[in-house]
Amino acid sequence: MSTPAARIADLLEDVPTASNPPARFPAPAPDPSPRTDGPTLNISVIWGDIARIAADLHVTGHYQSVVPAAAELALDRAISVDPRRIITEHTKLGWIEAQLGEVTYFPCKEGPVRCAAVVGMGPMGTLTERRAVQMYASLLGEALGLGHSPPWPPCSSARARAI
Repeated sequence: MSTPAARIADLLEDVPTASNPPARFPAPAPDPSPRTDGPTLNISVIWGDIARIAADLHVTGHYQSVVPAAAELALDRAISVDPRRIITEHTKLGWIEAQLGEVTYFPCKEGPVRCAAVVGMGPMGTLTERRAVQMYASLLGEALGLGHSPPWPPCSSARARAI
């Protein structure tokens, strides 16, 4: 008696078959009680257009000497006044060093983006899991240091143009 063959499509879609039974993982441990002896930080991860989601701080990663693309470019467009692109210009001028974990803040214009930050990811191709943990630790330290508000109050379009 042979085991029925699993189709490749079933495996890609993670469909259990006789030859590919569902995995049995242990039940997750209950969440520990939240600490109440210090500041708290609420982080939300949302799938969508970064520039359309209102938040106190918008963060994106930045590789050394790499011109913004994808989410970073969307954030650049959200904080910039046409035709300039603030993050792009700062990158081209070498003003963003993007050392691992280094956070650079940018003011905003009117809209859902109140404060933007790019966190350095080092040279492209060097971000390992260990280095990513270091980057996140640095970023969280910065975010906790900000407290419950961005480093400056929401700015107007006129102020953003002057910067």
